[in-house]
Amino acid sequence: MSFIALIKTTFRNIQQKFKPLVLWLKAITWPQFVWRFNQWFIWSLLVSTGAVAGILMLRTGWGISVDAVIGAAIGAMLQFLTWKGLQLFSFIIQKSINKRTAFLLAAIAAFTFLILGSVERDWHLGGIFVLLTALLSTVISWLFYGDFIRLTRFRKVIIIIGLIVSLSGITGSLIWFFHPGTNEGLLKVDLNGYLDIAPLQLPDPSLNGHYQVNYLTYGSGSDRRVEYSDSITIKTDSVNAKPFVKEMSGKLKYFRKLYFGFDRTQWPLNGRVWYPEGDGPFPLVLIVHGNHFMRDYSDSGYEYLGRLLASRGYIMASIDENFLNGDWAADYNNENDARGWLLLEHLKCWKQWNTESDNPFFDKVNMDQIALIGHSRGGEAVAIAAAFNTLSHYPDDARITFDYHFNIKSVIAIAPIDGQYKPSKVSTPLENVNYLILQGSHDADVSFFSGDRQYKRIRFTDSIDYIKSSIYVYRANHGQFNTVWGNRDYGIPYGLLLNTKSLISGEEQRQISKVYISAFLDATIQNKQEYLPLFRDYRLAAHWLPETYYINRYSDSQTQLLVDYEEDIDVTSTPLDGDSIQGYNLATWREADLGFRNGRTERQNKVAILGWDYTTNVKPDSLSAELLLDTLARYQIQFSHERLFLTDTISTLTFALAELDEKPEKPLDLDSANNESDNDQNDQQKEENVDKEASDEEDKDNDNEKDREPLYFSIVLSDQQGHEVKLSLKDIMPLIPPMKAKFTRLNYLEENYKKESEPILQTFEISQQKVEQINPDFDLQQLSTFTLLFDGSSKGVIALDEIGVR
Repeated sequence: MSFIALIKTTFRNIQQKFKPLVLWLKAITWPQFVWRFNQWFIWSLLVSTGAVAGILMLRTGWGISVDAVIGAAIGAMLQFLTWKGLQLFSFIIQKSINKRTAFLLAAIAAFTFLILGSVERDWHLGGIFVLLTALLSTVISWLFYGDFIRLTRFRKVIIIIGLIVSLSGITGSLIWFFHPGTNEGLLKVDLNGYLDIAPLQLPDPSLNGHYQVNYLTYGSGSDRRVEYSDSITIKTDSVNAKPFVKEMSGKLKYFRKLYFGFDRTQWPLNGRVWYPEGDGPFPLVLIVHGNHFMRDYSDSGYEYLGRLLASRGYIMASIDENFLNGDWAADYNNENDARGWLLLEHLKCWKQWNTESDNPFFDKVNMDQIALIGHSRGGEAVAIAAAFNTLSHYPDDARITFDYHFNIKSVIAIAPIDGQYKPSKVSTPLENVNYLILQGSHDADVSFFSGDRQYKRIRFTDSIDYIKSSIYVYRANHGQFNTVWGNRDYGIPYGLLLNTKSLISGEEQRQISKVYISAFLDATIQNKQEYLPLFRDYRLAAHWLPETYYINRYSDSQTQLLVDYEEDIDVTSTPLDGDSIQGYNLATWREADLGFRNGRTERQNKVAILGWDYTTNVKPDSLSAELLLDTLARYQIQFSHERLFLTDTISTLTFALAELDEKPEKPLDLDSANNESDNDQNDQQKEENVDKEASDEEDKDNDNEKDREPLYFSIVLSDQQGHEVKLSLKDIMPLIPPMKAKFTRLNYLEENYKKESEPILQTFEISQQKVEQINPDFDLQQLSTFTLLFDGSSKGVIALDEIGVR
């Protein structure tokens, strides 16, 4: 049998199988009115879909209207070509296809291509809107071009109903799509009874300084953007990034090269610079964006930081890496090492300019005071750059040599990702650099505190003083740190489904970054150590910061960790022989990775998880003093008398706590009963589960109705002389409850984020001065036991980590 004959036979079989469907299609489409109505509707549908696809995908840079027109033309062309292609196919196989059937089949194919090609997920929501738009276009066509007056009354009614349905549907859809969401479930914390703390009496670091701010750009001189072509002040040479990124696959990569005018062998060194008027030399700060639509340029979104820092005596350059970002015309994958390497290539330019007498920055750059700031993927890139800066060879290909060795003193990561690039397949190590990380609880893009892993990996090994700090901000998102990205952490259309009403404003979020970034640079670059306390206690900056909740973590090169739970799987051991751990009356006691919201990724941070529950037993306030010690849950670390502290003088005891969003365990049933009692036990378990669910719902309702009271309990310390000090958490600072976030406006989408919150460690400090106020004879230098005595809140589960001295 010939190939043509085989096709004919196959087509005939398909036609016979679907003959009832074909007859039905004829019945509903053959009447002239319905056929014309369907035809107009389908053309309108495809043009509307094409317009939406053009807006979502093309981003030509010529405006949204041009994108829509081009997309509409593509939609109409797809329909026409597919339609005529089917007719040509029928001619080749000498089997006629009715033109109307071919038209409908072509429409289905074109519509499917446009929808699936332009919307990655939740396409049905956009599809409903497109259908309504097509219906409205069809109705309008009939009203003005379809002899509406001559139609029968029944057909007029149909068209009027279509007009009402389409208008009301489109109006309702637009209202729903652009509704910001809800504030339901936002955390409210009752802080009554907690120690008031006076804010720092220092100049506000978020206010402009006294320097006049200048601005210029540098770049290739041949960029498609005027900032890096005709308007540049300094021309730079391109760099070859071939060793750091793989060539993109697929034919679409040619569109990307056509758009930018270069490929991976000719990456430009482009930057926007805000700098102070004056002789200098001034510290140098590079800031780099992360992954965003490549044609929605991100590098201008940090102007607010550039002008602030320049007015305060810094040179800040915002680095253009938009050509590494994603788009429909092919993407680079696992490119963060290239992002970091490119920053070091920019620093080479700055080093050269500082020595050229005809350069605007001649002798104005203090190359001994360099800081790197990165946002999102840029937040990982700055850590990679700082790590590469110390190396002689590229870890993944030692044929590539490095010779940078710049004096990078500080690294700041804003909502960073971690682990997109792993040198030699290990997480990026980093040491001997000051490190700050800012993260929002409502970050719908980097929705888990990924950068916390890099914080944990920072090591201080030389004799210089360093600090590291993390600031976790309630109701902050991913994009508002950049003025271009805005309050939607995803592009359209998915971004329309995000719950943006629960966010703090963009101005408030950027105020937070201005306070902390400016103060951090002043403290670590300009040596203004008076700003260091605000990284140890966020309350000291309350008069500068927007009103929301914060959690901060802090360590420095003077901090000696005594217990961090990383050494083994023995819950009773510590890193030093002779020390020991004991737990009493605990409902939950285990050591585990702290974990993230998504439940899949390791935090690379092992902690002790401790729980207690007096709700089914005797409550602490009803016990006599004699019974307290035997009944209360407590967790005790015993330090040996032989322990030698590295510091000459201990001024502070530190530890980190987080409240976990879980219930204490039930008592273990170790009954040796046989299987015949299993059914009774199962029934009892079911009843307990029902009661637990009801209790959880009641707790949730109560949380929504009233302010949450933070968990509180006591810390009991004793020294080797037998002196004892007891403090409540209320005497130190609050343990902020889990910061739950509702990212989207649809429950089924919310399931993608798994848990509502994730544990965030807060560093607590007890100073020698504070313990002396309670017991003048107590000496932290001779610390013997550290005990958490759960004598406050009736139940709870916490994570404990990083018990140390400073």
